[in-house]
Amino acid sequence: MWGRGRRIQRAGTRPGRDLHGNFTLSTRVLDAASRKLAPTPMRPDSNLPPAQRLVPRAACLAFLMNIFSAVMAAENISVQAEGQGAVISVEVRARIAAPLSLIWDTLTDYERLSDFIPGMRSSRVIARRGSSAIVEQKGQAGFFIFNYPIDVVVESVELPPGVIEIHVLRGNLRQLNGRYLIEQDPSDAERHLLRWQGTIEPALALPSIIAAPLVRASIREQFLGIVGEIERRNGRRITAAAHRK
Repeated sequence: MWGRGRRIQRAGTRPGRDLHGNFTLSTRVLDAASRKLAPTPMRPDSNLPPAQRLVPRAACLAFLMNIFSAVMAAENISVQAEGQGAVISVEVRARIAAPLSLIWDTLTDYERLSDFIPGMRSSRVIARRGSSAIVEQKGQAGFFIFNYPIDVVVESVELPPGVIEIHVLRGNLRQLNGRYLIEQDPSDAERHLLRWQGTIEPALALPSIIAAPLVRASIREQFLGIVGEIERRNGRRITAAAHRK
């Protein structure tokens, strides 16, 4: 118990002894000893040149930016899906802070699409025809407890610098016609608007009350995966650039 900076002794005790008469060390003595024995904190980068100190900090900053980007990605995406009979019209928009070339390379990385697009189990290029890639894709689209398997072969027509057209050739989608559009922000060369516009019609007839929400939920989840991968790759690019300095 402490009062006005002085320690008040309990009755029947003496300084330096506890209630049983055993010798004790005061808190002040223990504190002084601990200060003498405690090692001096060291900063691992204190002896490094200023330029080298920035490298781990830049890497840490890029890592935090990746986490922040993943959280913010959902807020930067808008999805519209409307049923017109059996056909669903879709438009998706996402604002991305990344170079056009990096966005393009991610969208055309067909062999690795299944690594970052939710619901896609496999994606492989089975042929190339000039500017077109013929890609076999398998997976499923889900909405609550309803799942629709996807097994298609699509043609991806690459029209640099910012258009990729997608058409289904065969599989269990009766119709899949769409395109990616990459548009640069006129005020910022590192910021782009990524859009996907198109129509989708499953081979299996589905009530519009199920089809539209199914497509909307699946497209949103897939776009989140694409945007997240673009931002991860951009984060690695920023980190690598910082290490080269």
